[in-house]
Formats: sequence, structure tokens, C-alpha cells
Amino acid sequence: MGQAAVHPAIDHSRMVIFNGARGGQDASTWDQTTDPNYARVQTDLTNAGLSQQQVRAAWLKVANASPTSSLPAANADANVLVQQMGNIVRSMKQRYTNLEMVFVSSRIYAGYATSTLNPEPYAYESGFAVKRLIAAQINQMNGGGIDPLAGDLSFSAGGPAPLLAWGPYMWANGTTPRSDGLTWVPSDFASDGTHPSAPQGRKKVADALMRYFINSPFTKNWFLQFKQGDADTNGIIDFDDYSHIDNGFNNHRTGWSNGDFDYNGVVDFDDYSLIDMNFNLQSGGALPRIAAVPEPTSCSLAALALASITRRRRQRRA
Repeated sequence: MGQAAVHPAIDHSRMVIFNGARGGQDASTWDQTTDPNYARVQTDLTNAGLSQQQVRAAWLKVANASPTSSLPAANADANVLVQQMGNIVRSMKQRYTNLEMVFVSSRIYAGYATSTLNPEPYAYESGFAVKRLIAAQINQMNGGGIDPLAGDLSFSAGGPAPLLAWGPYMWANGTTPRSDGLTWVPSDFASDGTHPSAPQGRKKVADALMRYFINSPFTKNWFLQFKQGDADTNGIIDFDDYSHIDNGFNNHRTGWSNGDFDYNGVVDFDDYSLIDMNFNLQSGGALPRIAAVPEPTSCSLAALALASITRRRRQRRA
């Protein structure tokens, strides 16, 4: 929330970023429309001058406390999680009738865990739960039938679910770098080895979320007020933008005005390519159908990161 609030290119004029998450809430506290969390979010929305009907997109991240069975067992926590997430996205669609899209993420690394709250391999296997959930919707929409665990995920007109997509995937095998360089070191975690530490670990999660929503083709056209490449945020991408970032080339400088348009921490040829791609295009433009994006939360491990996003009342779609 903090990073998005100060980022010069995030579209706060047409979008409200709302944090619906709370710590200590596992998947079972979100999988029915009657769960108290939904009433609490409704109250929070009202207090913020918003409504449930304005929620258009959300970021979802859930886990279960103290899992005991791993894959490939039929009763594995990952399979339980598939069923719960299916119920959650249907509950969300019932509560937020204009909800169009939910981005789903799995757990971060838990190899340093000092408790049974949600250690490995369960954190890693939660990625398979997300994979099955999204694959179940794709298969159903292609005529393959309803997944027995995920349930009905149709997002056609009148369907019970929103469109589902991968959110940022944040698991990496400890200090072994992923292909993109992501690692998790002990200092990224609090004393329980499970929750991200403050501020180091939380910033790593927040960076991943920001990078995803800035770059994803599903999000960047409505998450951003200015197109990638508009370094000086003057509304048009031109030669001034090349000049604006020349001095920062190859420097490890995060920030739109520095020229790090893809939010990867360095100004490089990829950022110049984004200027090339969008050269002479005007920033801004008509609001697309999906008009809001979820944001990182400081929720605890077993929490639903229901970062429900809304549009302002005055621009609510009829």
C-alpha cells in the first residue's frame, strides 16, 4: 500500500486501493459468504466511503494453519486448499457482484520455519493448489467439465466466479537463486521463520506485487496512469524521455522517474525498449472494463490477502 501510494505512475485518479486483509485468518474464514470477515470488509468499505459493488479486482493469497498431509495424498493440504479457494472466489463474486478478476498467489518460502504453522513442503505445495484452481477454470471454460475439488468456476455472464489468473509467484528455494534471481535469506523472515520480516521481507513481497501489477498485460493498462516509458510523466512518450533516463543507465535505481519502468531495480535496455514500444503514444486514455488492482498487505501467514480494489463512487460503472 505504501509503495503504490507514492509511485508517480499509479492511477489514483480512477482507482482506490483497499486493504481487506487481516492477520491470523486462514482459508476457512473466507470460504463462505456468511463468514464474519466479509461483514468486516463491508463495514471497512463503508467507512472508507466505498461499496461492495465497486470492487472490481482483487489479489488473493490464503493458507491453512498447521497442515499435516502433503502431496500426493488425496487429503493433502494442497487439495483442501483447492476446494477452499474455489469456495472463496465464488463467495467473493456473491459479495462483490461487479468483481471481474482475481489474481491468486501462493506462499513464499518456509524452509526457515521454526513452528508447524505452515512449514515446507506445504508452502511450496500451495503453488500446486493455485495451479489446479486456475487450470480447473480454463478446462471448464473449454468444455472439460467442473473440477471435483475446485467446483463451478464459470465466469461467463451470470457465472458464479470471476476470471482467475496467476498473481506474482513468490516462492524460491531459500538462498538458491531462481532464474530471475529471487532468493529468500533468514533475515527476510521474522523470528518464526514464516512471516516476512519488517521491513526487509515485507519490502521483498511488496516489490514483487508492484512489479507484477506494473508489468502484467492483465493489469498495466488500468493500474498505471502513465504508460511505461513516460519518464517525466508529462502524458506523451518522446525524445525527452530518453534524455531523462540517460544519466541513470545501468544504475541500480528503482523508480519511474529514474527510468526503471519495469520495476526490476535497474535501468537497462529493457527500459529503453519500453520507450521504443510506446514512442509517441499518449499516456492515459479511456478506462478499461477492469478498473482497479489489489495491493500488497502486511497480513500474517494464514491470512487471506483480500486486497479488494475499488473505483471511486463518482466514477462507478452503471
